Amino acid sequence: MKNILFLATVPSMVVAFNMRNIKMLQDMGYTIHVACNYFEKSAWTDEKLKEYRDVLEENNVVMHQIDFPRKPYNPFKLIKSYIQTRKLLKEVDFEMMHNQSCVSGILGRIAGRKHDMKILHTEHGFYYFKGGPLFNWIFFPFDLLCSYFTDTIITINKDDTKFCEKYMKSKKKVYIPGVGIDTDYYFNTEINKSIMREELGIPKDAFVVLSVGELNENKNHSAILKAISKSKYKNIYYVICGEGVERENLYNLASKLNMTDRFLLVGQKQNVNEFYKMADVFTFPSKREGLGLAALEAMASGLPIITSDRNGINDYAENNKTGFMCPPDDIDGFCKAIETIYEDKELRDRFSLYNIEKSKDFSHHKTDNIMKKVYKEAISNI
Repeated sequence: MKNILFLATVPSMVVAFNMRNIKMLQDMGYTIHVACNYFEKSAWTDEKLKEYRDVLEENNVVMHQIDFPRKPYNPFKLIKSYIQTRKLLKEVDFEMMHNQSCVSGILGRIAGRKHDMKILHTEHGFYYFKGGPLFNWIFFPFDLLCSYFTDTIITINKDDTKFCEKYMKSKKKVYIPGVGIDTDYYFNTEINKSIMREELGIPKDAFVVLSVGELNENKNHSAILKAISKSKYKNIYYVICGEGVERENLYNLASKLNMTDRFLLVGQKQNVNEFYKMADVFTFPSKREGLGLAALEAMASGLPIITSDRNGINDYAENNKTGFMCPPDDIDGFCKAIETIYEDKELRDRFSLYNIEKSKDFSHHKTDNIMKKVYKEAISNI
C-alpha cells in the first residue's frame, strides 16, 4: 500500500484547500491519510467539526488524531503533539508528507526529517510580514531550520514567494496562484434575492455588505462594523458568514454602536455562494492574509470588493479596479469606500465585470495543473 500524509493543525485546512489534491493523489493510486486536531473547538462547533470528519470519511481518507494546538504558546501541548506525530510516522510507511499549517508544519517537518519520504510544505501566509507584530518573528528561525529538510515549499502569494526565494533553503520552491477556486460555480449561482433577504429579515431595498471568514481578531470584522455605523446611510446592513471566538465581542460592539438591527452573524454556511449573490459588496479587512479564498469567490460571483492592503490580498485586489483598498485600521477609509460604492451603481457594475474576469487568474484549473506536476516530480524521485 502506498501512503501519503496530509498534516494540518485543524481539519479545515485540508477540507477547504486540499480536497482536489487528495483526489488527484488517489487517482494516482495512493492511500491518503490526514492527521490533525479534529476536536479543536476554538473556532468551530461540534457539528462543523463532525462535518469535516464526514467529508474526509466519505472520500476514503484515513484519519489520525494529533492534538496540535492552534497557537504555539503551551510547550506541553507542543511536546505532546510532536510525540504523537513521531509515533504516527513510525507506525505507517509514508512516501510523502504534505504540511498545511504553521504549528503542524514545524513539528511535522522536525519529526519527519529522519524518515525516508518526501516532505512538502504549503505556506498559507508567513506569520511574519512587513507591518505585522514583531512577536510573530519568533516563527522565522523555526521555519528557516525546517526549510533545510523540506523538499518543496509551495507559496500562494507573491510577497511570500519573494521572501521564500531569498531566505528559505528547501530543495525546490514553487509558486501557485492560491489554492484554486471553481469560478464557474460562483458565477453561475442563481437566487431569488428578494426571497433570500426576506428570510434573513433584510429589507429588499437595503444595501448589503458581506464578509465571509472566521470570527477572530485577525479577520478584523469590527473595522467594517465601525465603518458602517459611521455612515450617513442607515439602510446599510452587515452580514458575516463564519464562526469563532469573536462572536460575542462583535455582538457587544454592534450593541454599543446601535447596529444590532442591521448586523447579522449567520454562522458558517454551506450555501455561501448564495450569500455572495444576495449581497451588494464584499469586505475583507484582514490584518494578515495568505491570499484570501473568500474574496476571490466574491469576485467570481461578481461583487465589488473592499479589502485591506495586506500580504496576499495585493495579488488580486487593485484600488479603483476591483473596488477599494484601505489599511486595516482605517475606519474612515472603509466608510468612504462603502459609501462610494453605495452611491454609484455604474461604478459597482464596472468593478463587478472586472472582478469576474480577474478571478479567472485564480481558477482551480491553473492550480491543479501546477500541483499535479509538483506531486509527480516529488514521487518520481522517491
